[in-house]
Amino acid sequence: MEYLYYLAIYLVFINIVTTYRLVKTENYKVTQKIIQFILLWALPIIGVFIVVFFLNQEPIVLNLPPSTKN
Repeated sequence: MEYLYYLAIYLVFINIVTTYRLVKTENYKVTQKIIQFILLWALPIIGVFIVVFFLNQEPIVLNLPPSTKN
């Protein structure tokens, strides 16, 4: 029975992390973010996979310092 608590804590944690990523992204309009937010919290398991899938469609750009090689 204890594993259900761990699963619930994990689902809440992953939803919070995904919500943070959704709020910080600038790729979506406010209405799109609201719809994804509702989907994320209404369907905790499936919603996370759907929202993360769309968040990962944009490539992650790293700002690395310029190389000093000549």
